[in-house]
Amino acid sequence: MSTKIYDAFRIKNKTLESVLEDMKAFRKTAMPILKEGLAKMIAGQITRKIDSVALGYSEERSKKPFIEVWMEVCDRVHKVKTTQRRDPEIDFMFDISVFPLDGDILGIMFCEHEPLKGLWMSQKGIEDYHYQDSTDRPEQIPEAEWDQRREDWDKVLGWETPAQQGFSHTIFSEFDSTPRLQQEEVLPYIPDFNKRCRWAARDVAWAEYFKANIAGWDGKLMSLVMDFGRKWKNDDQLRAIKISKVSKILKQKIELSDL
Repeated sequence: MSTKIYDAFRIKNKTLESVLEDMKAFRKTAMPILKEGLAKMIAGQITRKIDSVALGYSEERSKKPFIEVWMEVCDRVHKVKTTQRRDPEIDFMFDISVFPLDGDILGIMFCEHEPLKGLWMSQKGIEDYHYQDSTDRPEQIPEAEWDQRREDWDKVLGWETPAQQGFSHTIFSEFDSTPRLQQEEVLPYIPDFNKRCRWAARDVAWAEYFKANIAGWDGKLMSLVMDFGRKWKNDDQLRAIKISKVSKILKQKIELSDL
């Protein structure tokens, strides 16, 4: 029997009822962190749009940047829901299946968003309990424990799916996994001027490099990107020149009215 259990955990000496309460409480704990992560992502995209217009790479838009970015996020969320495609940056749907076993609780997370999974695993009393026999045993896990994991997962799952053998709880569903944000909640996460200059300088340098070199790369865009990346990383003078250039163009501070 082949066993592959990813994103799995164990909670020792807990009842199913108490774990259910923990999962309900986790939703309240996670929501502010989820909103913060989304706000940072939106702030970054808004910044790119505003600075791109200032640099002449984009035309002034009829919609405010916040509205435009929010519509793009909603479109991405809709595609996740309708196509089941992975988009971890904005896919916050989170389900957990749990399985009582000899006084302990085994569990499996179903979530694409790594920060959310990490937050769940960081809680007191929750320990990693993944297992797969398709790769070698991790060095830090003793052989006896690794074998015990296999036995435990075979015992609770057998040949069935987690949904058939365990109890499932939804932390964030497809209907409530994208928190609504106001412009005022995004503004504090707009990157500072120095960071914006570094981003913009790299964009300017890449645009110039691409235009000057694409003809000689015979359609091998990835090779061109990698070559530019090495040059940008190693050429201190190039970075300094481009940062100085864009710093004279970009608005020093992005304010609420700009969003």
